[in-house]
Amino acid sequence: MVRFVTVAPPKSDASLFHLVLIKPTHYDDDGYPIQWVKAAIPSNTLACLNGLAEDASRRRVLGTGVAIPVNVL
Repeated sequence: MVRFVTVAPPKSDASLFHLVLIKPTHYDDDGYPIQWVKAAIPSNTLACLNGLAEDASRRRVLGTGVAIPVNVL
């Protein structure tokens, strides 16, 4: 899922900062995903990072000529 979060459409000469967020999965020797009761990374970390990226794009922290497409996997 790719989203462009911008206040105004980017100019044709706008730069792109591609941000790809990937939630890692660990597998055991048989190929099944490993599940822990308590993980080192909270389960909502990907959602939090996505929210921060969208906020940074809306506030144009990289400048007015930079669009940030966020791709979450």
